[in-house]
Amino acid sequence: HHGFDIDMPRGTPVYAGVSGRVVTRGLGSAYGSRAVVIRSRGRDVLLGHLRSRRVKHGERVRRGDLVGRSGARGAPDGPHLHLEVRPARGSYRTAVSPRRTVGLTAVR
Repeated sequence: HHGFDIDMPRGTPVYAGVSGRVVTRGLGSAYGSRAVVIRSRGRDVLLGHLRSRRVKHGERVRRGDLVGRSGARGAPDGPHLHLEVRPARGSYRTAVSPRRTVGLTAVR
């Protein structure tokens, strides 16, 4: 698996964790029809399985802006948010751990 899945109730607000430009074309259906990608500082942050999208392709967003609401589009295992970080214009094959992007540290 090439990202994090975060369990949350359907309809939970999802906010941008980074500032950048929304790029939504060419994602395919694995992330649902309303997935959002925010291109920022040479990387793409993908938010998948959204129930609704509040931003459009080409729009600039700031950290903290509402981008959509969680759902289960394209997700057979129920509502959750899929978070993935890739180099800009990369694919799931070039995804890297989103740990630093979301500020997670390992528990020992």
